[in-house]
Amino acid sequence: MRAYPHHLSRIPRAIPFLSFLFVFFLLQTSFARAANMLADTEFTGQSYRSFELIAPVPDFCRKVCEKDEGCQGWMFSWPGKKGKRAKCFLFRTVEGKRKDTCCIAGYREKSFSFGKAVAGWLKGEPSAQRPNEGGSQAPSSAEPRSEERLSPSRFEGAPPANSETAQDRQLQDRREKQAKCREYAETAMAANREAQELGCGFRGGLWNASYDAYFMSCMKKPLKAAEWKTKKRSAQLRECRRAIALRRQREADPLRRWEETIKGEWRKLRERLSRADERRRERPPAARELSRRARYVYSWLKRSGPGPRATPWRPTLSGKCPLVRACECPQGNTCGVYEPGSIAIHWPQGCGGPPAYVVCRVRRR
Repeated sequence: MRAYPHHLSRIPRAIPFLSFLFVFFLLQTSFARAANMLADTEFTGQSYRSFELIAPVPDFCRKVCEKDEGCQGWMFSWPGKKGKRAKCFLFRTVEGKRKDTCCIAGYREKSFSFGKAVAGWLKGEPSAQRPNEGGSQAPSSAEPRSEERLSPSRFEGAPPANSETAQDRQLQDRREKQAKCREYAETAMAANREAQELGCGFRGGLWNASYDAYFMSCMKKPLKAAEWKTKKRSAQLRECRRAIALRRQREADPLRRWEETIKGEWRKLRERLSRADERRRERPPAARELSRRARYVYSWLKRSGPGPRATPWRPTLSGKCPLVRACECPQGNTCGVYEPGSIAIHWPQGCGGPPAYVVCRVRRR
């Protein structure tokens, strides 16, 4: 007859006890997880990791914390409380907690290996792992403690205990970038306040954004982009200060303001005279001779209808007002020469448009 190991001979009489033990630990685990979630609670302290969730499920934060050896507590925030989406925060140390409807928090629940406990009991090891009151594992006398098992000094060629891992370096780089982005956002908000006080009138682009918008823009892009934006914002603000200083200087000096006004009026007069000379040169010789010999000038003043309010003053030898526009229209006296004060009818928009009533004006030169 084949002999079985002594620890396997205990299996048949251990089945009822194992069933009860399985149900007991299952219920204990469920109740512990439910009690571990603190509703309407927010942890205070510095979180070492935070990320957004696609779905607002608090249990996902708990599972991530349990898988991380350095996590001592977790916190879940509902969408719209600490961001547009639901977020999860992991803490190495929890400094305190307070009541707040924004979040659900909990402490890390250390896992208990049910299979190892059963195997140890079957082997007759009384010091097998059993759950203590805090839900943590008591170290076994047959196995080294977790600190000893995970100590890098037990492995040949392992790095020193104080060396940084890749995850720690990434975390440190992210913290440094967050600090620089906070400084960038504060500088941008200070520049916005100064621009509003000076009345520069900047709109869009680099201006009139919120603190969160500046911070998120810095986090999404390289730090060189934030430095370039800061320099450009400073240059625009410096130009605005210079323009305002010049304007205030002109306003404070009345003599200089009067001199600039005289220069502007003289410039306009010279432009007007130059345009008049150009028009005079462009006129044909007959028109120049008529303008030289004429003793009168005439103009048509509109009483009603379309067209300009009055025509320019033009020279006339007879002292009367000629009208030679739209002579082909069959209605009205559209062609001829009129005495001063006479009313004439003509069609400035063509024979199909409305008529205009004008009065002849004549004066000496």
